[in-house]
Amino acid sequence: MHKQALSNYVEGEQHRLVEGWLGDGAISLILAADRRQKAAGVRGPVLEIGVHHGRLFLLFAMLARSDEKALALDLFEDQHLNIDWSGRGDRAALWKNIDTYLGDRERVIAIRANSLDLGPNSLDEHLSGQKVRLLSVDGGHTREHVLNDLALASAWLHADGIVFVDDFYNADWPGVNEGVVRYLTDPAHGLAPLCYGDNKLLMCKREGWQSANAWLTTEFLPTCAAYKKVAFCDYETYHVTPPAPSTV
Repeated sequence: MHKQALSNYVEGEQHRLVEGWLGDGAISLILAADRRQKAAGVRGPVLEIGVHHGRLFLLFAMLARSDEKALALDLFEDQHLNIDWSGRGDRAALWKNIDTYLGDRERVIAIRANSLDLGPNSLDEHLSGQKVRLLSVDGGHTREHVLNDLALASAWLHADGIVFVDDFYNADWPGVNEGVVRYLTDPAHGLAPLCYGDNKLLMCKREGWQSANAWLTTEFLPTCAAYKKVAFCDYETYHVTPPAPSTV
């Protein structure tokens, strides 16, 4: 983990200098999930589908340990396939921001791909038999893209991994909510919702929901500024106002 870079990025608010969308609450959610995993000895790569210029991806990469890869998956040069313009992946901007704020390219892998063309085994050469512990779904925001990317996330995710779905309940992107609901109403869905706040929905493996929910309710919710229990697609879920982010 790049401790000084992480501190500069979060407490020093360098993340605000990177073009993109990432609120303080979302940072707190990511940091909390990472702390839980590291306390439990969970290891594995981190991955984002749809990186834009890397504002969230940089945080993932800073949290990765020395033996963990950070995978950035985007259309990059194939922006003609970006049908809804929910972001504009730029490889040059990503590498520049990595050099500026992370200062280490060694474990970062930029993958040019359309997630609609990928399957459960498409990243085998990069994952090397490992499962992803932190995964951001921030690619195309259509219903079809979200359904596809959640299925991929389920296949790639560690048993104790966490998925962060971008633009959940964002009125500008109704396809995200439609995709999530359609996914969760499919009896074969492999991911389950935990909580949402600051534009992110947190999901975990369906079989690990009880354990993740126990962590959420006993350890994370008490730190929140506010939270409300809601029923969502037959799951106990929480709308949360996360605390201010801290790397301590």
